[in-house]
Amino acid sequence: MTEKTRLTNEERSLLTQKEFFILKKAVMHKLMELLGLLNEELKKYNAEYHSLLPDEIFNKSGKISKGENYLGFPWLVLDHPRIFKKEDVFAFRSMCWWGNEISFTLHLSGKYKSMLSSPETRLNNLTGKGYFININHTPWEYHFKENNYLSLEKVMQSDFNVHQHPFLKISRKISIDAAEDLVSEGSKTYAELIKTLFI
Repeated sequence: MTEKTRLTNEERSLLTQKEFFILKKAVMHKLMELLGLLNEELKKYNAEYHSLLPDEIFNKSGKISKGENYLGFPWLVLDHPRIFKKEDVFAFRSMCWWGNEISFTLHLSGKYKSMLSSPETRLNNLTGKGYFININHTPWEYHFKENNYLSLEKVMQSDFNVHQHPFLKISRKISIDAAEDLVSEGSKTYAELIKTLFI
């Protein structure tokens, strides 16, 4: 046995415990139920604003997926709407990231980003409401470190060009311990973004 393989007292104690995994399973089940309820709310909202939204988003139902290791922690995601093509993306992602936060993200690229007229002016109407803009070269990271997201207010004061960036990812987050607000906060965020950017 080497130092690398020797268990600490804390690790040995953890290895004997079952309660955490029982609770984790229950929590994940409840989060999936909440994401299912949010999916239904987003469908209602899409129906209400059908004429403003791309026809393609109505061809796919929402999808819930999960994993154990985004930067070391489990996650659950609802994608609805969810158009993910090589160049064209129109997606709203609600992500529960264990130990971190719950985030709601509108992701637009290609022809769907081109639908936006005067995006900087429209985004200006969202200042002071807790939104962040993704400034990364890749759209597939969801953490809120400053190499990935900046507050909308900081972006507006910087030389970052929303119009020239190949994608727009605008996000809002709530505390992970506010999970019971997931449905209301997610539907509120989606409604606010669609009304601000597309109407």
